[in-house]
Amino acid sequence: MADTINGGFITKPVASAAAIAAYLLVDLHSDGTVRPYVQASGRLCLGSTEVDSTNGYAKVRMVQTEGSRYLKLDLSETIATAGVFKHGTTAGTIAPATGSDVVIGHCIGAGATSAADAHAVVECILYPWAGWGDASFPAT
Repeated sequence: MADTINGGFITKPVASAAAIAAYLLVDLHSDGTVRPYVQASGRLCLGSTEVDSTNGYAKVRMVQTEGSRYLKLDLSETIATAGVFKHGTTAGTIAPATGSDVVIGHCIGAGATSAADAHAVVECILYPWAGWGDASFPAT
């Protein structure tokens, strides 16, 4: 199946056909596959998933697509309404940004707290430069 771009979404094969859950940030690999984004991996953060992957393919909403999206908050984290966030420690997640952290977006829905074993999902705006790792603005 060739890549299909439609309305800010792209359908991409998943690395090793492993499942990717909904609401995770994904990165692009040289073989054209996507995987949950790992901070400081040197990979391009392509966008986020809206639904779980199926049949070895993921529907990815591109980073630069306008509008809000839902993303998973890293485990044991709390973010406030309008709170800014960075890439989380757990692959594909976000976490609150403070100090000199690189800000990649802000929460627009209700704030949330993730449990130690379950991610919270928050509505947020992902900034267009979020895909470029450290090439964005610090929190303060």
